[in-house]
Amino acid sequence: MKKQIAFLLCLMMLISLVSCNAQNGDDKLPSDNTGENNTDLSADTDDGKKDDTDSNDPGYGQIMDATDYYKITKIGLGKHEYHIYDRWGKEVLVEVTDRPLRISTIDKSVLEIRIGMGTGTSVSKYYDIENDRFSEDFLCVVATSGNLLAYV
Repeated sequence: MKKQIAFLLCLMMLISLVSCNAQNGDDKLPSDNTGENNTDLSADTDDGKKDDTDSNDPGYGQIMDATDYYKITKIGLGKHEYHIYDRWGKEVLVEVTDRPLRISTIDKSVLEIRIGMGTGTSVSKYYDIENDRFSEDFLCVVATSGNLLAYV
């Protein structure tokens, strides 16, 4: 009985260390080494103050990044609006976030949309451009490769 408890405690500590390491090294994930287009937009809030109507902000409406399949526009202090397009240029998703945002192209036909949730945690979803479908949301994605995904 004591050995089983000790084993479970060791296993829990190991899982905890692995997940902390993956969260802290979020900028060095294998999906970032594809050589494809990556965008990382950290929230640029002023001492945590948020204003929903920041049209006086000099960067308001500025396109932060754009490709054939997505566009990211700054709409306020720390707020970004992103548009996802299918292969024919038709808009399939528009969302606004005040969280850190990163959109990456994976394998030339999949978009990774990663939204930071704080303390190294992020929620990722994927858009398959060729098949015109979105994945479910995944918390703390550690690695991606082709059709495979590793998450905590």
